[in-house]
Amino acid sequence: MSTNNTLEIHVFTEKQLKERDRKIAETIAKEVSKASVIHTARKMVKMNSGQQLKAMTHDCKNLHINEKKINKMVDHFLEILED
Repeated sequence: MSTNNTLEIHVFTEKQLKERDRKIAETIAKEVSKASVIHTARKMVKMNSGQQLKAMTHDCKNLHINEKKINKMVDHFLEILED
């Protein structure tokens, strides 16, 4: 059994690193936006008009995504970024 211990070294300029970071941030922002819109729409559809009005007048807190789901999304985004 043989193993290949090839060491790869990559050199990036500061500009390239900033561009990569921006692309990552844009990707995450887009995915969070999509997930939050879908989450809110699904919750709103299940409510009657009185519940919707109440939700909108209380800072929409009951429409927020809970921490468990946020952590799940973050894990998913990190998986995407690793690919």
